Formats: sequence, C-alpha cells, structure tokens
Amino acid sequence: MKPLRDMSGMMIAPVLANLGPLEELAFKPNPEEVEEIFTLSLSHLCTPQNRGYTHFRTGDKYGYTMPVFRNGRHRVWGLTAVALDHTLKLLVPPQ
Repeated sequence: MKPLRDMSGMMIAPVLANLGPLEELAFKPNPEEVEEIFTLSLSHLCTPQNRGYTHFRTGDKYGYTMPVFRNGRHRVWGLTAVALDHTLKLLVPPQ
C-alpha cells in the first residue's frame, strides 16, 4: 500500500495480507510497545457509529484531523487508524 509518514517524519509501509484463521496464529508482541491485542470485524469497522475523527491542535490553532475507530474501551488511532482508513477505502469503496 501507499507509504505513510507521521508528523516526526517517520515512514511506515502498510502491507495488506491474509494470514488465515486468527485462532491458529501465535502473537508475541513486544510488551514495551503493545499492551493488548484485539480484533475488530470488517462490519464493525464499516459501521458509522464506530468511526470518528480526532482533531489535533498546533499551539492555539487547528493542526490536523485523523480518523479513529472505537470499540468499547479500545481505540485504533494515530498512524494505525490512517493506514486502516486507507485499507477500508480499498476493500469497501465509499458509495
């Protein structure tokens, strides 16, 4: 997918892949970077009530807006939400 750059200049290259059934995968996240792993269904991500936007300020002025995906206490935000938003536009184009 299209590379993305964060505000500090760091670049990420999102990759879309089919890994098969999640139940068969063994994740070993770095505990210094990942607190918890959770999943969200495509239908959940496409439901308007579960999507929103976070507005950031730069000093006393508007800075930028980024998408956020909500599921109870879980939030997908930041560059991860931007990559997910781009992915959803490929999988489920806006009508």
